[in-house]
Amino acid sequence: MYAITPELMRKIDKEQAKLQQNGEKTLMYNAGLCAVSAIEGKITCGRAVILCGAGNNGGDGYVIAEELCLQGWDVTVFNSLPRKKRTPAAAHFMHRAKSAGCKMLPLAMGKRYEKAISECDVIVDAIFGTGFHGALPEELIAPVRTASESDAFKVTIDCPSGIDPLHGTVEGEAFAADMTVCMSYPMRGIYLLPARAYCGRIEVCDIGMDYRAIESEYTFTDTVCDKDTVRRILNKRRTDSHKGSYGRCVLICGSEAMPGAARLALSGALRMGAGLCELVAPRSVIACCASEFPEAIYTEVPDSAAWSDGDIEKILNRTEAASAVLCGCGLGNNAGTQRLVRALIERGERLVLDADAINALAETGFERAAGDVILTPHPKEFSRLTGLGTDEIASARYSIAKEFAAKSGAVLLLKGADTVTASPDGRVCLNATGNPGLAKGGSGDVLAGMCAGIFAQGKGAFDTASCAAYLHGAAGDLLKEKYSEYGYLTGELAKAAAEVLGILLND
Repeated sequence: MYAITPELMRKIDKEQAKLQQNGEKTLMYNAGLCAVSAIEGKITCGRAVILCGAGNNGGDGYVIAEELCLQGWDVTVFNSLPRKKRTPAAAHFMHRAKSAGCKMLPLAMGKRYEKAISECDVIVDAIFGTGFHGALPEELIAPVRTASESDAFKVTIDCPSGIDPLHGTVEGEAFAADMTVCMSYPMRGIYLLPARAYCGRIEVCDIGMDYRAIESEYTFTDTVCDKDTVRRILNKRRTDSHKGSYGRCVLICGSEAMPGAARLALSGALRMGAGLCELVAPRSVIACCASEFPEAIYTEVPDSAAWSDGDIEKILNRTEAASAVLCGCGLGNNAGTQRLVRALIERGERLVLDADAINALAETGFERAAGDVILTPHPKEFSRLTGLGTDEIASARYSIAKEFAAKSGAVLLLKGADTVTASPDGRVCLNATGNPGLAKGGSGDVLAGMCAGIFAQGKGAFDTASCAAYLHGAAGDLLKEKYSEYGYLTGELAKAAAEVLGILLND
């Protein structure tokens, strides 16, 4: 699924409106009906408050108001900037909503507004659309805050009023939705923090545009990984497959101090279906893993702090037949790790580098990848690698990730609540799955292993990282339903990811 910018959305809307019999009125009407369908998927009838602006986003709100009113809802519309002239399409549907019996009031704090908000079942935010940036006008701050604090089901059209849909920033107050209904394509910024925290569940509706024509005319660089993306990357296997069909994954992970990291990474690689998985690790790490994962191959080496030149050569020999190599999870950051990582990069291996492998690169420097490399840092590791502060990274992770990937030649999977995957060719994939239950030690080890398991099967680096991030987050979402965000363990993620994949492929 593509994610786009407000500027591109305006171009598309203008061009597509020309193709409709009644111009933008048809698209506006379809958008309102889509939103009503999404609302009635949650609540069938009741009291609704619709907050409408003067632009076309407000027009969508008037369509929603009319349709709900015709279906028996008690609807009150609060008009923002009531003296401001509506766009022609919005004015058309405002008059239709009035004729249908919707009550119309100015949007301002007062007893009528407070009473309507306290008694309603649904609030729809249709004040500002995709063109908004900056801070909410002073007179709207209190009404928006009051609506956001309501126990009603809160829906916003395209993006919550108060967020910047391009950059995902919020200056002060914004509408806090339970569901964001996007028309045709979602805005890039709604998947980035802090804006994402205001969006709730994101639904994308088909409002009758000619998507084939749109996507043949414009070049889209930003996507959101979804079920169809995963099915494209990890399609059903051929009947005549054998273990050699799905690659050999070598994991150089774990140390005497952190054997669990290797175990978690190995679980991710195995559950993603690599044909063969080999763990190169100290004896104590192998002992930690072998009883649970007899499917893997094990090669013993000393702890990384004690590696000799011969040990490093032995490890490199084990990677020669590999179709993907994962290095770093729990490995320890020392001279041995640094020498190994440099050698792996120089040889042009298909690499997934995580944790201490990234820390090692931060020590030795990283200019440009010689082969296909996936880096999977969390913000602190990325800060060490780039010298940027974590606050700076958080405030502009999309642009920073994109710039780093282009400069380094590596695919960057920048982990976080708003994970961003960036490719050297300019593509960026945003991720909508996951929850705070993933904020536990070892979660990243599982993700790195999942990347390696998919990568080993010959998939592209960008597809691999995007798909792994989606499945990892979806696994957390599945476990959240069973155990809450508090109770599930990172050791359960890989199996849950395999369960999610099974559901997708068998659907």
